[in-house]
Amino acid sequence: MKDYPVFISGIITQSRLSREQIAERMTQATGDEITVNMLNAWTAESKKQHRFPLEYAAAFCQAVGNIKLLDYLLQEMGLVAISEKEQLLFDILRNEKAIEDLKRRNSRLKRKYNTGQMCLFDEE
Repeated sequence: MKDYPVFISGIITQSRLSREQIAERMTQATGDEITVNMLNAWTAESKKQHRFPLEYAAAFCQAVGNIKLLDYLLQEMGLVAISEKEQLLFDILRNEKAIEDLKRRNSRLKRKYNTGQMCLFDEE
């Protein structure tokens, strides 16, 4: 994550917004005064003591109109972000698999019941 300031600076450049516009949008989103000087300090490689506060990550993403910063942070941890719609699809598929698993288990239980194969300890 040593390229973090460079990465944030790149997001700012790609956003096609001025640093003034980003600072203003972040100020509106957080209620805290975010200035261009703060953005400059957070993105300067030479100012190691000035770190981008994680508490402003959501406001920054909202201001620039993308979640590249969050994706970067998650990638550093081996994770990915998914949308609510993707989460719903994942939940549906997981539930469908669970239903299929229960149906198979239930079929085995019914066969066992109908054939009289009642063991005290059953391996599944």
